[in-house]
Amino acid sequence: MQSRIIILILSCILASCSIGMHKVARMSPEMIETSGLAEIDGQLFTINDSGDTSRVYSFGKDGKLRSAFIIEGAENRDWEALASNDDTLFIGDIGNNFKWKDTLVIYISENQNLLGEIRFSYPNGKSFDSEAMIFYHDSLLIFTKNRKDGGAFVYGIPALPGFHTATLLDSIEYKGMITGADFDKETSTLILVGYRNYHPFVMVYDECNPRHIGRYEYRKRAFTLRPARQTEAILIKEKGKAWITSEQFWFRKGYLFEVRY
Repeated sequence: MQSRIIILILSCILASCSIGMHKVARMSPEMIETSGLAEIDGQLFTINDSGDTSRVYSFGKDGKLRSAFIIEGAENRDWEALASNDDTLFIGDIGNNFKWKDTLVIYISENQNLLGEIRFSYPNGKSFDSEAMIFYHDSLLIFTKNRKDGGAFVYGIPALPGFHTATLLDSIEYKGMITGADFDKETSTLILVGYRNYHPFVMVYDECNPRHIGRYEYRKRAFTLRPARQTEAILIKEKGKAWITSEQFWFRKGYLFEVRY
């Protein structure tokens, strides 16, 4: 009897520390390759990656498209990430699958208008594919997508128009590809999403400085979804809750998921 009580207590403790993931809504078909998430004044925004125009989509928590607008003067070569600061939206054209691009671009937008461009390169002639980006203080932090070894390098650039050379800040060791990130400045929580063998995982860093993320322990959880899904965007909605979107692919529909952590 005593052993059963101990098992029950341990189960409750583990359940309270676990991360759950469930479907919230199916995404409208226009958002076929959703690869970034941001929220400004209660509005949810996403983008499609390469293959779409320079279009930003607004949608509701029901997954339905509300509106879409073109960022005039911007080009979608491989849009992969969104970040925001107050009313400013940063659109990361930071995908580089074949590592052909020496210079990458982040577009600065406000009220559907293009305010400027941040052009940058990695130091020492290095090239990286990246899909995750956050705004932190006066900078943008970019998390590379390392296909061979997993994990990520963390680079920083000023959130200002012009040309910059990215600065290597830290690295993350994890056997999986990081594809999305968000940071809650109220709680100093960093959350990362990615996948391994197309099954998603999340990594949560509490009370951290993301510029030196390698110093911190993280909580992690991997999920098994059937069919397997490509998850490339995450947004912290409130303390302990985040939203994740998955791409549409063949018979796999795109969904908005909720994660509690």
